[in-house]
Amino acid sequence: MPDLNLSKRFRVLWKIKKFDLLCSKKRRSIKSPVFIIRALKNTKWNVIFYPRGLEDLDYMECSLVRISAAKEPETIKFKFKIGIITQDGNCRFQKSMNAFLKRNGYLYVTNFIKRSQLELSDTPNGILTIIFQFLPIPCLNSNLHKKDVEKLQKDLTSILTSGYRSDLTIHCLDQKFKVHKFVIRSRRPTFRRYFNIENIVQVNNVVVTDVEPSMLSSFLHRLYSN
Repeated sequence: MPDLNLSKRFRVLWKIKKFDLLCSKKRRSIKSPVFIIRALKNTKWNVIFYPRGLEDLDYMECSLVRISAAKEPETIKFKFKIGIITQDGNCRFQKSMNAFLKRNGYLYVTNFIKRSQLELSDTPNGILTIIFQFLPIPCLNSNLHKKDVEKLQKDLTSILTSGYRSDLTIHCLDQKFKVHKFVIRSRRPTFRRYFNIENIVQVNNVVVTDVEPSMLSSFLHRLYSN
């Protein structure tokens, strides 16, 4: 497990070897080893990298996953930065965001690496090096805000589970997922491109063939509740 704690700032490097070979095999996802972040209450994490993207096939994307433990804080708030280290030591494709994650929560990084902009110097010797940087943000003692967030997450998850007033059905192998266009359109504008939908407003059914139902289910739950 990487342990690179620098004061309150925490950095992790993940080297994906034989990256070109993995991409040529069209692997759906690559999972990092589990690592511990001391600056975030000794919580455990890993990263799932999607060489073919999850929403937009023109990009490589990833998910930061918080691994649950009973004694850990219910929620963690932090600043998160991600990028790749090139052959000459520069950082490219940088993205940063604030995150507020509960146990078993996901932070999905969309439009991370555009395929057409990836250069040979980005993967020297066939190795892609991704850098993650974490900086904790003190959580204000606001029980009201916390309860509001939890209620909203619970309500949105409930309408996904029940399919209440669903106006879009996603067919994935032998399973059906009843979803809502207003959630899809507001949370993930690139969703329609991933499923080759030109105008999601005019579509009532979508067929998905290259994703496992379990992965799609996990993605939808993150979409509604995270």
